[in-house]
Amino acid sequence: MLSKFNIFYISFVLLVISFTTSSAQDDSSDIELFLIDSYVTQERPHIFKLTFFTTEAVKSEVEIDDNLTYIVADTLAEDHKGEFDVTNESFSSSTVVMYITLTKGDGSEIKKGPYEVILPQLEALIETDQDLNLLTVCCFGGVIFGLPSPTAVFYDGETKWALSKEIPLLSYYTSGFNYPAHYLSFEYQYVSDIPNNHLYRLGYKYIKTLPLIEYLSAGANVFTDLKGNSGISPEFTVGVYKFYNVFTVYTRYRYNFEFDNSNYKFHELSIGLYSNFFSLNL
Repeated sequence: MLSKFNIFYISFVLLVISFTTSSAQDDSSDIELFLIDSYVTQERPHIFKLTFFTTEAVKSEVEIDDNLTYIVADTLAEDHKGEFDVTNESFSSSTVVMYITLTKGDGSEIKKGPYEVILPQLEALIETDQDLNLLTVCCFGGVIFGLPSPTAVFYDGETKWALSKEIPLLSYYTSGFNYPAHYLSFEYQYVSDIPNNHLYRLGYKYIKTLPLIEYLSAGANVFTDLKGNSGISPEFTVGVYKFYNVFTVYTRYRYNFEFDNSNYKFHELSIGLYSNFFSLNL
């Protein structure tokens, strides 16, 4: 006989599949753009390489940094690929905004974006006085990514503390490339001075980007301590600020409870960093 945890886990997976499918159907009336590659080569000549495909045959052009426009496809096509020499161009920063305009067969246009293009740290391309060392940036980024999220836990009328680290595993993108529409994550959490305080979570998160802030996210996790205790934890997250084009500072509220122990329940507030370094992007 299936346990309560197994029944809930199967229901949770089916809900994720259903939600993802319904989201895709909701967007079926519009042309979807799936970005594959968008980068500038380190070696000279510096070539901007762009690859994407669309769900309908269209013409396409790309606009970079508000002042450069290139035609990607001048005939109707679903597969789009372009290479453009930007060696003699200059850009305002190491990360520039890109928009892609799609032209349908009837002449109507759809503008997709914004997307972000990360440029190599070369003076010939970037107008900046800073000389960043790539190894230093990578090491610094690794240290930041490894930082756990400090958490205040409210359990049985007392305030405890916790540390957790979430890693997005699978991310699903629709249009745009700043944040996924949905993602699945794994998380480890240590909570001080409560029973069953080593928790392992598998979570599903839905992200909605908004003006003024980075995003709002609603999600739910199933958790276990690997000792036979398991439960669920719905959550709500606000993405506040993005830096280095990689990390987003967020604040999160979450409520936890076990299936078989009505006394095991607690609230938590945390601050953390979101990044999809290790995520498989779809």
